[in-house]
Amino acid sequence: ITFRLTEPDDVRLEIISFTGLESTKLFEGYVEGNILHLTEFNAANESSGIYFIRFSTATSGIYTKKLVVLK
Repeated sequence: ITFRLTEPDDVRLEIISFTGLESTKLFEGYVEGNILHLTEFNAANESSGIYFIRFSTATSGIYTKKLVVLK
């Protein structure tokens, strides 16, 4: 999972199950702007199903993207 911010900010990146429970916190912390950031998600311990990638920043809000895990 890659992301880039235009300005420095506090970021939280997590995987949420379809039922709304946090499954995995991938990253939480301060990031610099204009740098491509890469975070890996290993779904080996997750069940097949629909998950959501939730990306939130202190100033810009929350963004959500659907993720399908097939095994």
